[in-house]
Amino acid sequence: MTDNNELKRLADAATQGEWAHFKHGVIKGGPAVKFANGSSQCQIAMTVGADWMHEGEQGANADFIAAANPIAIKALIAENELARMRIKELDLLFGRYILAMRSSLIEEEHGKGPAAAMEWIYNSLAGPGELPPEGETDSQAYFDREIVAVDDGMQEVMAFHEGRRAAIGKGEQS
Repeated sequence: MTDNNELKRLADAATQGEWAHFKHGVIKGGPAVKFANGSSQCQIAMTVGADWMHEGEQGANADFIAAANPIAIKALIAENELARMRIKELDLLFGRYILAMRSSLIEEEHGKGPAAAMEWIYNSLAGPGELPPEGETDSQAYFDREIVAVDDGMQEVMAFHEGRRAAIGKGEQS
C-alpha cells in the first residue's frame, strides 16, 4: 500500500494509544473489553498460530502488529512526507543553480559580458546564503577541500542504490 492518505485514514480510525504484544498472540491496547466470565482485558486483536508456522512466528507476528500501531504509522508517514518535500526542495534548488549557470553563459556570450555573467551566479548563491566564506582566496584549494564531503556522501548514495539494485535483482524488494 503506497496511498499515504488511505493509510493515515486507517491509522486514525484504529484504536489509538500504545499497543503491546502481551502473550499468546494477544495485542493489547485501548479500553478494557469485558468478557462474559467477568474478566476484562485491553485487547485489540489476537494472532492465531498455524501448523505451517515455524516456532516463534506467531509471537513475531504479534510483535510486528503491535509495533505497527497508529502512532508508528503516522510517524512514518510524516517522515516520508518530510523526506519527499526535502527532495523536492533540493531538486528545485539544483534546478535554480543550473538555470542561473545557463543564463550566465547566455549573458557572457550574447549580453553584457563576463562581469554581468558572474552576477547571475553570485545572485543565485547569495539568495539562499550559499556564498563562500569571505576569507577564501584560493578557489582550487577551497574546491579540493570542500568536495571531499560531497564525494563521500555520493559514495554512500551510490552504495545504497547498488545494494537496492542487487536486492531487486534477487526479488527481495521493489
